[in-house]
Amino acid sequence: MRYGVIPTSIAEWLFIRRTQFPIPLMDSLYAVLRARALMAAVKLGIFEALKAGPKKPSEIANLCGLVTDCVELLLRTLLDYVRKQGECYCLTSLGQATMIRGCPFEMVDYVEWNYAQWDMLEHLESMLRSGRGVDFHEGMMGREEWRLYLNAMLEIARFEAPTIARLVPVRRGARRLLDLGGAHGLVGARICQRHPPMRSVVIELPEACEHAGELARAAGIGDIVTHQGGDIRSIAYDNEFDVTLLANVLHHFKPDAGQEILRRCRQALCIGGTAAIWDIEGGTTAQPGSADAAGLFFRLTSGGRCYAGHEYVELLKRTGFRRVRKIHPIQLPGHVLVTGRKLTD
Repeated sequence: MRYGVIPTSIAEWLFIRRTQFPIPLMDSLYAVLRARALMAAVKLGIFEALKAGPKKPSEIANLCGLVTDCVELLLRTLLDYVRKQGECYCLTSLGQATMIRGCPFEMVDYVEWNYAQWDMLEHLESMLRSGRGVDFHEGMMGREEWRLYLNAMLEIARFEAPTIARLVPVRRGARRLLDLGGAHGLVGARICQRHPPMRSVVIELPEACEHAGELARAAGIGDIVTHQGGDIRSIAYDNEFDVTLLANVLHHFKPDAGQEILRRCRQALCIGGTAAIWDIEGGTTAQPGSADAAGLFFRLTSGGRCYAGHEYVELLKRTGFRRVRKIHPIQLPGHVLVTGRKLTD
């Protein structure tokens, strides 16, 4: 998937083709303004003000303690999420589905988490010069930052969990799943729900466990998921689990560290057990796209990168897994699921 300048008329298309349009202006200013407008609309309660129905900009401004003409300018920047209705603005179907708390595909906390992510991006030039990024897991300060981060990850997981749960192979009679770096535990829980009476153990950083457990209970999976504080690079289990899950985790690690984590996953599995890797896939497109931007972001924020599916296949094979397979779900383009089975000790 790619983002870019999208012409809306033949004239605009011709300008773009002939390089007579200032595309760098769109990429460097308008894209940033639109992103920041979305973040501000969440943080200042503008979307929530429209939850009950259409309102004039002056009414929104009064409710949120803002300035009317500035509110209208912001709303006009977000016309995918709102639309004008006479003198009022109302939420579009996209706005109703994503920008209101409790909506079906809520992304409110993820958008607000972008304030922290923008702070991380301030270090991009430094990383390009030195090769050293920032470890945001180590740098997060206090409960509120962890709350926003874990909530944001839960919002993403709601999109992905049903597909992952459907595609991960689980042997008959399976009872235990080990979810490494699983935060809230939703993805592992969905796998367990498809294969009762499976239960999941989530290994997460101690600083995250308290709020992660609260999220699991709020999501109605508290009876399936148990949280344990620890470092996934040093787990030590022997033949105790039927599935090990690494969902959106290995992009935080370099290949050698990823190999060691997979070795420990294999040790934790029973004979016949499954290791499952789910992630954004990088390194496969001829042209730069969102996966490559994600790879740059992970290099900056944790020293990792996006791996190609065949790289995960090789990591699993080198670790001793067999029946390794790679799946690209059409429902979630740009992602890859790679699974392998432990057939011998």
